[in-house]
Amino acid sequence: YSISRTQLMTRTLQLSVWHYDRFGRNAFLGEVEVPMDSHDIDSARQECMALRGK
Repeated sequence: YSISRTQLMTRTLQLSVWHYDRFGRNAFLGEVEVPMDSHDIDSARQECMALRGK
C-alpha cells in the first residue's frame, strides 16, 4: 500500500488494543485515534496516549 506524505497528513490512525486469551474470549482494552497531522512522523520520539472505551 502506497500513500503520499501529503495524503498521510490528512488521515487519522485508529489503534485498538486487545488482550489475547488462548482459551477464552479476547478482551477489548481500549482504542486511540492519532491525527497524523499532529505528529512529526520523522521523529523517533515516543509518546504515551490514554486508551478510551468504544
